[in-house]
Amino acid sequence: MWTTDGHVRCAVAWSHVVAFTAIAVTCLGAGFATPVAGRVLLWVAGAAAACIAARDAFVRPTLSTDDRGVVLVRTWRRERFAWGEIDAVRPYEHRRLRALELDAGESLVLVPARRLGADLADVVDALRAERLRHRG
Repeated sequence: MWTTDGHVRCAVAWSHVVAFTAIAVTCLGAGFATPVAGRVLLWVAGAAAACIAARDAFVRPTLSTDDRGVVLVRTWRRERFAWGEIDAVRPYEHRRLRALELDAGESLVLVPARRLGADLADVVDALRAERLRHRG
């Protein structure tokens, strides 16, 4: 997480991009040395890991803020939530899932902590502070 001009920016850590790229290369390469059924399974897993790595590398930042609101990257598209639409920002922790929860009226958005690239509590605190600053 970093801030510019008082605005929050969060992106996936580069170590996660490298890890998913390594998984993709390993699965795709190991597919050549396995029987047909295993080959298909490894190639599908490798393609999925490659897609995740590509999204995390090229579609950045995952979350950003400006004077108008919060911008989230969801899959391959950006979605904007105005400050007035956001009712609550809180951490969500259930079993092994840690995520940022944005309650925006009709939308409830969960952003996995892995995609934020920073400590979940720090991101929640920064977003709450910026939300208060813009909502008065």
